[in-house]
Amino acid sequence: SEIDQLELIFKLCGTPSRENWPAAEALPWYGMFRPQTSYARRVREVFQGMQVPPAALELLDALLQLDPRRRLDTDAALNH
Repeated sequence: SEIDQLELIFKLCGTPSRENWPAAEALPWYGMFRPQTSYARRVREVFQGMQVPPAALELLDALLQLDPRRRLDTDAALNH
């Protein structure tokens, strides 16, 4: 379900907060979908265990930012 997908995203990328995505609270239904548990961002830790090369890990971390304004766009990703 959508709720399960959000939970998986939050467990990997962290729970939205004012620090990592200031505009999230303005999203419609933000309060209804905010998890009860606060998760820390774990992208680097999870993928380091899979022996991902450092440059690929940096790219993955940049592509998986919660805040769309901080996420790499396609040009920046291709140039990475």
